[in-house]
Amino acid sequence: APDLPADHVGRFLALRARIAWKLDRLEEAAERYDYIGHLGEKQRDVELAAMAELGRTTLAQLRGHFPELRQRTVALHDLAARSGNKSILRAAYNAAMIGHIKSGDASAALIDGWRAWELSVGHDPWEAESLVNLAQVMLDSGHASQARAGFAAALERSAPAWMLVGALGGLALSSALTGHEATVEWTVREVSRAHTLPVAKYALGIDELECAGALVRLGRMEEAERHRRTADEIGRRNRFSETSSKAQELDRADRRPRATPRGAEAEAYAARLQALEPERPPNQVQF
Repeated sequence: APDLPADHVGRFLALRARIAWKLDRLEEAAERYDYIGHLGEKQRDVELAAMAELGRTTLAQLRGHFPELRQRTVALHDLAARSGNKSILRAAYNAAMIGHIKSGDASAALIDGWRAWELSVGHDPWEAESLVNLAQVMLDSGHASQARAGFAAALERSAPAWMLVGALGGLALSSALTGHEATVEWTVREVSRAHTLPVAKYALGIDELECAGALVRLGRMEEAERHRRTADEIGRRNRFSETSSKAQELDRADRRPRATPRGAEAEAYAARLQALEPERPPNQVQF
């Protein structure tokens, strides 16, 4: 489109690339990101270059190439910071967080996740996403109380239903690990209500599985089995091999992750996350 400014062409191609990778056409997406990068270089446009690098970083994550992801986040962060684009910089921190998670560095993941949170403040959907990310880092690194705080805080935000649904299972697990049985019961009810919503079945399957794991930890085995069967059924019906496989391994759900030591900066951010926990969950999640 020669009559359009380069930045408009770049944004249009980035949208087309995003659609392509959502349809699992990763090579097509890669070609579009390469062309955006070429435009950025030709026009000396740092924002276009950052957009292209963000796309390549996303593709590395989708392909499971985490060493490449970690390598690309260095260039991405530099370009994003120079571009002045808050959305891209926030995405750069999120990408770095994922890279740290995959390399087992929970402290670095928390630090970059918190920086993404700071860039999210004031925009509820971004806040919800960042809080879920931070809470998941906490849960995976054995800090269940802070995980519960993050998941609960996310559910107070006004955000798309699919994003809020993603917080429910984690809240159930972290609440069970910290002895908050009433919160587990509330979360189980909300997951059941979420089945009436037009949200991805994969997310519901994971929620059901995490509710089952929470109920196992509370010794409520019959209820846990019902949710395990629901998760297994969702997995089989929709060919989600991961959901179905994990549902078959629920006997391992009582394994408590060991708390990972953290540095002083990460501990400070963890304390700030804990302080965001609401006093009690709402009557209902505002899906």
